[in-house]
Amino acid sequence: MQLSDLKQAPVWRSDWLTIELTPADAGRYRRVPFTLAEGQQLLEIRPEARAGEERKDGEGFAYKMPRPYVDITVENPQGRLVANLMARTKPVRIGEETASPGCLPTSLEPGTWQLLVGVKALSEDLVCRVEIRQLARQPQLLVGETHMHSCHSDGRLTVERLLAKAVENRLDYLILTDHNTVSGCRELVSTPELTAIPGIELTWFSGHANLLGLAEPVRSFFANGAAEMADVMAEGRAAGAVVVINHPFDRTFDLAWKHSLTAFPNHLYEVWNGPYTRRNRDAVAWWQERLAEGERYRVIGGSDYHSDLDLTLGQPATAVWTWSRARADILAALEAGHSFIMAAADSPRVSLQCGDWMMGDVALPGAGEAAAVVRIELDQLRAGDRIEVWTAVGRSRTFTVPQGAVAFEHELCLPVDERFCRIEVWRPDWDGEPQLATLTNPLFLQED
Repeated sequence: MQLSDLKQAPVWRSDWLTIELTPADAGRYRRVPFTLAEGQQLLEIRPEARAGEERKDGEGFAYKMPRPYVDITVENPQGRLVANLMARTKPVRIGEETASPGCLPTSLEPGTWQLLVGVKALSEDLVCRVEIRQLARQPQLLVGETHMHSCHSDGRLTVERLLAKAVENRLDYLILTDHNTVSGCRELVSTPELTAIPGIELTWFSGHANLLGLAEPVRSFFANGAAEMADVMAEGRAAGAVVVINHPFDRTFDLAWKHSLTAFPNHLYEVWNGPYTRRNRDAVAWWQERLAEGERYRVIGGSDYHSDLDLTLGQPATAVWTWSRARADILAALEAGHSFIMAAADSPRVSLQCGDWMMGDVALPGAGEAAAVVRIELDQLRAGDRIEVWTAVGRSRTFTVPQGAVAFEHELCLPVDERFCRIEVWRPDWDGEPQLATLTNPLFLQED
């Protein structure tokens, strides 16, 4: 996925179903099959408007009720009822996270779906037409918060207020991670603008870890010592949660990870927690050393928001390259490292591409190839931004954004023995001091 992919227009597929009803169909339902294609992120169903008789409700307001009254219900391939349109002619939409009133969010599994069409009474033949529209999954770049707290632990805001603040701060998703409780996750509600994802911060005396994606990933957080902590994290991972070791070098509040970090190679590392201070610089330096040694660690960032008194929700944020706004797609992108960390929503955006591989992936340049061509794209840039390319040899290349430029494209020919390529963007603050604005996951290089 590349920044240029974001310019693609949405791809809708439209099909019309024509349903011929006779008086013999009155008082019963008919199944009308339609096919949902693979790789869809949204299903829209719109009955064709029909003339109706004018009526007035109890308060005297006039409205038109189509006659005869045709009831339309939607059934997925498992026979589950996921939508009831009643007599509405406005389109309804069904997605994995959100759905129109009268519909249930559901997995859009490819295969044969059914319209259940019925009419109570019918004196003459009737032709009913229904439009089925499907929106294909396509590359998206979603910016979100991965580490935050509500009043269900030591945060100040309610879950409802946090959801509203996330929209105000231009976030596309958020993950609630209260300390050792998931009670607030019951209040999470996704909308078309915001995907709300449950999580928990396992909070121990010798380190903290997030489990992302499940409302109840473990039976209990209880653990004393590294072995028991590892068992709890393994339980969460086996249940399907994404595991993150949080602020591993935070010595300011004695929150640093006090056990071996390299003992957890399949987890993410939160190298940017809140403002980019020494604890985060130490975490990034440790990560760079491990990458140079050949490890393939992916990272994540989050604000650790508790209130506006000390932090800003979504600063930093983690931007994910994904195929839809569905929770499963966002979590999969995080775990795969298809992401980068931004100081704020208006920080530079980045794509790294080598053939079909992107940041977080392991690219195979080809048999006998000693170098790989990596394409870099950035936007939301400002004059004076410094783009740094980091590999196993350290900071290997630097580009400065000239006056008037807001985007940058470049192709690098990287020796495979440099092992990886990642990007840092440094932006001058009001005093001219460079501040980290964007930090990407690596695109790994491997000899075939």
